[in-house]
Amino acid sequence: MLKSCRLRIPLTEMVGFGKKLKGRQIQEWQGYYINYKLMKKKVKQYANQIEAGALDRRYVLKDFSRMLDNQVL
Repeated sequence: MLKSCRLRIPLTEMVGFGKKLKGRQIQEWQGYYINYKLMKKKVKQYANQIEAGALDRRYVLKDFSRMLDNQVL
């Protein structure tokens, strides 16, 4: 069984990170940024599905890795 792993980062540091990231993007590099909003959404979905026993951890790692590769290649 997969144990829940939670980072202990103060909430004040995480709130609005996506907005800050988007606001600080360099226009000329816009096509090279990852889709942070999509990645965050997928991580939440994976976590919920793993906790519910609906997904295997290996599948999640492979799927997320493939999605990340598509974002950076």
